[in-house]
Amino acid sequence: MKNHLKYQDKLVDTYFISKVGSSGERIIQNLPPLGRITKADFIPLIEQSMRAYEREFKEMNIHLFDDILELIAFTERTLSKPGGCLLMAGRSGVGRKTTTQLVAHMLNMSFFSPNINREYGMKEFKRDLKVVLQ
Repeated sequence: MKNHLKYQDKLVDTYFISKVGSSGERIIQNLPPLGRITKADFIPLIEQSMRAYEREFKEMNIHLFDDILELIAFTERTLSKPGGCLLMAGRSGVGRKTTTQLVAHMLNMSFFSPNINREYGMKEFKRDLKVVLQ
């Protein structure tokens, strides 16, 4: 597998995403094919997807630095798996929700985020879950 992925190459500024895995060959069973993309090619792909998202929904104020690019690649790999799901928790303002909305749009998926406040309880959770599953 090491030779197949060509790990002898330098992997600086390289991301692995399934969207560019066009060969259809599965390196690891039960995972989508992975493609390797350089940072120089990945940034225009993300910028194009951002423009498409902004035309359809709302403006995204994302600065594409390395941590955000890694988060986008990780989210894309995870959500592109059959039945892939993701629970992201942490400090606010890091960009998790925005990047996940962008990746969901890239993969033609719908995105739902509950509006949680102090009165949010089990009743509201069940209502939100019902809305999502319909």
